[in-house]
Formats: sequence, C-alpha cells, structure tokens
Amino acid sequence: MNWNPGEINYGEIQGEYDSGVDGYVGAADIVGLARRAGVSPAQALAAVRAGAMAVPGLRPGQRVGQSTPDVARTQISPLPVMNLVGNQTLTFTWQPQRPFRLERMFLQSTGVENKDFVVTNLVVGADPQFVNEGPVPGSMFLQNAVGCHLRGNTANPGVTLSITVQNLTGAPITIFGGIIGTSLTS
Repeated sequence: MNWNPGEINYGEIQGEYDSGVDGYVGAADIVGLARRAGVSPAQALAAVRAGAMAVPGLRPGQRVGQSTPDVARTQISPLPVMNLVGNQTLTFTWQPQRPFRLERMFLQSTGVENKDFVVTNLVVGADPQFVNEGPVPGSMFLQNAVGCHLRGNTANPGVTLSITVQNLTGAPITIFGGIIGTSLTS
C-alpha cells in the first residue's frame, strides 16, 4: 500500500461505523474540518489530536478515533488446559485480546506422543479451519512435527476461537498447548 504522509488514511480514523463506541469523530468530520481550515486532512487530524484545532460539535468527553493497529508481531496465544475423562469429546474456547491470526498450533498431552487424542475441529469465529470434517491425530501438533504450519483466519478481539478434542483412551488425560501467530498492535 502506498501512503503519502500528506494525505489522510481513512483506516486511521474510526468513526461512526465503530459499533458500540459513542463519541468518536469520524473521517468525514476531519475531512470537512480540513477543507474549512484550508489544510490537509492529515494536518487537521494532527491539530485536533494536539488540541490546537477544535472540531465543531465536539462535546466534552468526545475524542478523535485512535490509529488502527499497524505493527505485526509473532506472538503466542496459550490454550486453556483441557482435562478429559476417558473417551470424552470437549470443545474449549478462548478470545484473543488483539487481532491474531493462527499460524502454528502446538499440543501436548499427558499420554504417549499425543497418540491418545484427536482434534476434530478448530474454528475462528464461525469459520472452520479444516477444509472438511474429520479428526486429525494429535501427533500433527507436536513441537517437532514437520510441515504443520497453518494460515488461519484472523480473530479480532471479541471473536471466539475454539478447538474440539476427543480422548481416544479409557483413561483421563490432560492436553495443554498454544498457538503461535501474527498479532497486530499499534
């Protein structure tokens, strides 16, 4: 993406399309203010954020939207500890606190080399990460497994990730692990 510092990046300003957030000034407000003041939208945005320029209609407590995340980092999302009794299937869920795209999942069980369980589903929001239904062996997700990288959907804050696992033995097992992926921060 080519970006000119003298132009406004509309993705930089969160406006009325931000559901559940009241009191934000949208991109249209900044562009209109810039035109009236005879400056570029980027200059108007900087001046409003610095308090040097007032936005008409901006009430006390309102603020100009924040910058969108723009730094990608490889980070870890720990999985909840999964305790399964014999022959049990359970779904575990969690929510990332920032945008996160899963790229590699690691699982370890208290059994022998992850041969005691299968993964039957992995979902980001409403989007399954398997292309078809069916179980995959837990050994696919050992730390020394080869060729097991994923490029899953991105989970934004508030989006639930879930994993469904099935214990193949008659004994209780504990499964723990994590997902490595790309997160976006400001």
